[in-house]
Amino acid sequence: IPTERLRIDSVGWLGLNQTSKDNAGQVAAFKNTSDTNSWLSVNVNNNTGTAGIVFGDSDAWAPAYIQFNHTHNRMEFHNGGEKLRITSDGWIGAGQASSDNAGQVAAFTNTSNGNSWLSVNVNNNTGTGGVVFGRSNAWAPAYIQYNHTSNYMQFFSNSAEAIRIHSDGQVQAGTSAPTYLKYTGTATPHNNNCGTLL
Repeated sequence: IPTERLRIDSVGWLGLNQTSKDNAGQVAAFKNTSDTNSWLSVNVNNNTGTAGIVFGDSDAWAPAYIQFNHTHNRMEFHNGGEKLRITSDGWIGAGQASSDNAGQVAAFTNTSNGNSWLSVNVNNNTGTGGVVFGRSNAWAPAYIQYNHTSNYMQFFSNSAEAIRIHSDGQVQAGTSAPTYLKYTGTATPHNNNCGTLL
């Protein structure tokens, strides 16, 4: 008896090597029964075309889509225009089409406002958020982090804390026998530590 390979049901659901849908909103399912890995391929007929996947609706054929530009070897994500680009050398551009410098790895441009922020948010008010400067043989030899539990900013160099800025504005340099810098005013020195007056 021949094995069923393709099924189209009365509502238009398409199943390839699958006899039922996995979800009520599913329109098609393709299962590879000969290998543990599966790929959905969208191939062009040359090396200069564009291939992609379109997310359309009743109002527009392609309000959003993902495409690969074979001419320039880059992946593009469109939603009312191109919003994100990943080039073949790994550069990422959000709201920006090209790098500003040969050493730049990513660029994020806010095209809807004059102000821009790069946010690193924690899921509570006691965690730590930061930015790491790593290399091939060390994940975090240097990093900047904000401690939400105690509300201070820390700067680490060569895996050791070098500078800490407290919420009262005082700056602590070093961790063993630290030096405290405080501004001249009415603020009480942090933990009654005195240092250089600025």
